[in-house]
Amino acid sequence: MRRKFSRRDLVGSGFNSRSQRDQLSILPFRVRPPGAVEERLFLALCTACDDCVVACPKNAIHTLADHVEPGSGTPVMVLEERACHLCEEFPCILSCTEGALVQTKGMRSWFFGHALIDPGRCLPYLGPECGACGGRCPPGAENALKIIADLPAIDTDLCIGCGICLESCPVTPKAIELTIDPLEIGPILDMEVVDMAVSSEDRPKSGR
Repeated sequence: MRRKFSRRDLVGSGFNSRSQRDQLSILPFRVRPPGAVEERLFLALCTACDDCVVACPKNAIHTLADHVEPGSGTPVMVLEERACHLCEEFPCILSCTEGALVQTKGMRSWFFGHALIDPGRCLPYLGPECGACGGRCPPGAENALKIIADLPAIDTDLCIGCGICLESCPVTPKAIELTIDPLEIGPILDMEVVDMAVSSEDRPKSGR
């Protein structure tokens, strides 16, 4: 089973779960693009340059309206409307030169939340065939949604809440819903890469 990491696993001792909850009670919650640092730092670093918006090949990154504070003009994602495809090499992160979006060492994907199927609206559960959501999971979440006996099923251990299945659902209202926990959003790490990096840093350096 994939090991998941939230920001609580990655930030320093100066930013713990309690301070994170305190911050969330003050700052409105926004879904930021992959690689986003914690919200207070994000607002300090992001210049609202739109580089990540332009870099996204799926047009999945939007900006907050000018009248919205704090953070007017900064990038946000509305996964219920446009999914994050977790693009190869994360062009949104590569475009950010201010440090608001950062690719953590060993980061191979980004966790947003979970998708849930509503059998009361999903076509295969009601009789007709569909399968529109099958085989669409992005890298880092392969096979999170499978078609089993003609019915879609989501593995919550693999699902990252990217919204691609919801985007592909032909039903109105959608038969798939997203649940996003502000405290769980964060990088999914390849622990082999992380362990190698840690081992390299711990290795004694030869003197001159």
